[in-house]
Amino acid sequence: MRDADQGDTQKTRRVRSPNYASIGLGVAVERAREIYDKEGPHSANIKTITEHWGFASPRTGPASGTFSALIKYGLLEGSGRGHERSGRLTDLAMTILRAPDSDERTAAIRIAALHPALNRELWDELGGDLPSIENLRWKLESQRHFSPSGATEFEQAYRATLGYAGLLSKPDSWSATNKPDDAASLAPAAATDALIGLDPPVPGSSDRTDGARTTALSSPGDPATRIPILVGGGQQIVVEGTFPVGLAAWQTFTTVLEAMKPGLVVED
Repeated sequence: MRDADQGDTQKTRRVRSPNYASIGLGVAVERAREIYDKEGPHSANIKTITEHWGFASPRTGPASGTFSALIKYGLLEGSGRGHERSGRLTDLAMTILRAPDSDERTAAIRIAALHPALNRELWDELGGDLPSIENLRWKLESQRHFSPSGATEFEQAYRATLGYAGLLSKPDSWSATNKPDDAASLAPAAATDALIGLDPPVPGSSDRTDGARTTALSSPGDPATRIPILVGGGQQIVVEGTFPVGLAAWQTFTTVLEAMKPGLVVED
């Protein structure tokens, strides 16, 4: 190929954005609800699922993009290929759909919000304090090689997802066009209060390690253990649960705890 032809090809080559969830989590949850209303926990072919969403064909961009987004959020488990592709709602989706207005649902929503790989990467980098719309889109294009249209679509979906999950430090920056009807119940303060219950410590035995005191409070037969931890400055954090837990449960707990960081932590 001539050098001139190579140059022309490079100039006209289409920019391909990274793999991302093209819809916000609030919309994805409603799509999962539509599957649940029709199919319950049963697996269904992709054509059937996208017809439930009102799409004429699963081959269209919006239909396949929605199906893919639910998988990225951990709401749908996909299997098969082509015409044989099917999907089934996950346990995470069932928790969100079956446990309305509960602590468990709030935690599940936050896990889903950070389930897509790109969402998690941006969360680790930026947290809930997002830059302006224009700045974030510029970062996506210049640093992550998004196309302009891809950067716009993802920025809107990502900002809406953090808002839906109550993870934005500045809730007013959440686009109103992406808010579901029940979004008010997931405002950051309300969601944080629902996930933590700091009751007064109960006296018990204590052991001091590296300046932090932990207190074992449960006795044999008690359903849960409460562990107040002194973290300095006269403050304490109380961990309560049934222990020991499995590795998967611990990873879920730490993921949710990290997602709650913007509402719980201030800079010293």
